Amino acid sequence: MFITFNTKAQALNYIKRNKDLKYHHDEGCGCCYFFGYVELDGNKLVLHEGGSNAGDISESATVIGKIRSR
Repeated sequence: MFITFNTKAQALNYIKRNKDLKYHHDEGCGCCYFFGYVELDGNKLVLHEGGSNAGDISESATVIGKIRSR
């Protein structure tokens, strides 16, 4: 999925309307968790995901969109 936005306002509106891109889940054990969120970094829309499972920590960042330069 890659999205091209014409303006910064369109990108911010996309973040605001897509609440399923922001999540956090903790397991009952206390050591396991999962998270994800989207942020605007300059002219790029970046999806950050990560978590911990039995002490094994992982994180990733994926560019899912950009603002068209003029």
